[in-house]
Amino acid sequence: MHLYNLIALVLIEPVVSQRIWDIWQTTWNKQYLFTSLKPAPISFGTPGPIGDANIIVDTTEYQQMDGFGASLTDSSALVLSNFKSSNVSGYWSLLYKLFDPTEAASSAALSVLRVPIGASDFSASAYTFDDTWNDLSLSKFSVDNAPAYVWSTLSDITTVTPYLKVFIVPWTAPAWMKTSSSINGGALKSGYEKLFAQYLFKSVQGFTNKGYRPYAISCQNEPQHSTSSYPTMLLPVEQEALVGNTLRTLLDTNGFADVKIIGFEHNWDNAGSYPIQLMQQAPSAFAGASFHCYAGSPSAQAAFTNAYPSK
Repeated sequence: MHLYNLIALVLIEPVVSQRIWDIWQTTWNKQYLFTSLKPAPISFGTPGPIGDANIIVDTTEYQQMDGFGASLTDSSALVLSNFKSSNVSGYWSLLYKLFDPTEAASSAALSVLRVPIGASDFSASAYTFDDTWNDLSLSKFSVDNAPAYVWSTLSDITTVTPYLKVFIVPWTAPAWMKTSSSINGGALKSGYEKLFAQYLFKSVQGFTNKGYRPYAISCQNEPQHSTSSYPTMLLPVEQEALVGNTLRTLLDTNGFADVKIIGFEHNWDNAGSYPIQLMQQAPSAFAGASFHCYAGSPSAQAAFTNAYPSK
């Protein structure tokens, strides 16, 4: 299904005196990206005489929409942090424009943030949450390996909205868990699936201890992509299924049964293969699959939806 235009209406008054205060538009060709049309408030008046009408209500239920958002990478957090240092009033105005959930606030009211577990391709330095070589007990694991400005920016955002959903995802496992012995490129070593799941579980605990209990977690960003240029890691479907099953058990038995695991995290062009195979191999581990737009067509998602309409 192609979505050509997205228009959001912001309503703030009770039904008896309902009024449209703002209209936000996104067009398929990106001419407008979540842009306010700035209309004059539209009030609903007293209904006139009822004419002949044949109204058909489609009662089909589709997937629940959990929220809209963006990624908070190290780089975006650094830009925001530097902006705060140079223009504190502008910084807070921007955060409120992006995240304020108040009705009629003329804001985007973003409610989801996708935050990397360790370094991504938008990081100033290369790191994971445990870079001590062969730390099989993960005793040196620490989410404080992330730059302090990531946590301070998250803290500021949560003062603007109490509804924030934090979705965490790794670009790579620690280098010592990988065939490349580097956080750039390579694959997860065979036999390290359970240890990597423990690493991800400790990430959930770490974010929670910081005050940001994750809404969801993925096992790997773009598991079919590897490059020596920035943090990446191949994770074949069989390995992701093992990681997912182990992680699901760890979450369920340690007070995190509500945290969703999202699979795949890659492009539309393989929507009919990898994510379907993943659900077949670990049906109870994953709440669903997530898709990227760098290759293929959004219509390809239909293959996955048809196979797993409840995911």
